[in-house]
Amino acid sequence: MVTFWTVLFIFFMALDTSRMYQCVQIQFMTKLGMSAHTVSEHLRCAHGNLALSLSSIYRWMKKFRAGQDSCKDGKRSRRPTKLTPQKVQQITLLLNGDRTLSVRRLSTLTNLGMATVHKALCTVMKLTKRPSTWIPHDLTADQCRRRVETCRRLLRIKAGQRNLLENIVTGDESWMLAYDPETKQASAQWLNTGARRDPKPRVELRTQKIMLVVFFDSEGVVHREFVRRGLGVGAVVYLGIMVRLCRAIRRKRPEMWRRRQWWLQHDGTPAHRAEPVVRYLLEHNTRILPHPGYSPDLAPADYWFFNRVKRHLRGRRFRDTDELCHAIDTVIAHVTPGEFAAAMQCLVPRWCV
Repeated sequence: MVTFWTVLFIFFMALDTSRMYQCVQIQFMTKLGMSAHTVSEHLRCAHGNLALSLSSIYRWMKKFRAGQDSCKDGKRSRRPTKLTPQKVQQITLLLNGDRTLSVRRLSTLTNLGMATVHKALCTVMKLTKRPSTWIPHDLTADQCRRRVETCRRLLRIKAGQRNLLENIVTGDESWMLAYDPETKQASAQWLNTGARRDPKPRVELRTQKIMLVVFFDSEGVVHREFVRRGLGVGAVVYLGIMVRLCRAIRRKRPEMWRRRQWWLQHDGTPAHRAEPVVRYLLEHNTRILPHPGYSPDLAPADYWFFNRVKRHLRGRRFRDTDELCHAIDTVIAHVTPGEFAAAMQCLVPRWCV
């Protein structure tokens, strides 16, 4: 009984035979001095759809003109596919020298196939290729030393103050844009095959923006205000902010103000370290929590609050700064006390790094 596989085997055998016959015919017509296009026309007339392509005809005619007599394809050299412990060790040594080597480069250096190298990396060595982690600043050795010393000092303060995280008032300032384009990933859409994607500008001219100054503790926002464009936050402006912050703490957190146990956390920008600001805080017995330079990952306003607000505003257009301020207040109003407490609880693990 003739099966399907028997018919398929006979077909491929006939196809291979037909290919060999065509090679013989190409060899004969090459010796007659015919061109490749003429040979192609003769083969199409004789074999129809089974005729060799023009590129194959060029390749065979080149071999025959070079002196080859055989009509069989030569054996092709292939890279070994067997993965040995020696090859795995060789890949390990190469990666120890350069972790950015691609699979293709490793395949060339080890004389292994790309699939074999990929199997060695993922299955045998259990490796995954990940991009580098972006950090805010590349700290110098001296800055790293000061950061470690400051974090150790913060941990000592935490050990002596049982409710330190509940008594911290932290804050900072950041620009809020009237239009902040959403990220490319956030603007992705489900489209039909061949449908045109909406264009998206990479850079948007931002003519309207306002600076948000906010201070909060583990319960919620204590004080917030907006600084119009063109003013900036200099020493004089920040002194006024500190005066209004102390009034807000006295009004919203009377017990904290009465016990004088609250700590102010802000970064070390020149305006924050200005002499009038420092003098005013000392007069009101305000304790400053040490903060290492170039470390926004240790400030809840930078690593959580501003990102949360901007994420809800991204992709929306506002006619003016008044509408923008209203939208910011709406976003802030929806932040729950539990989120503020969780953000403050993240401080201690960050100090331990």
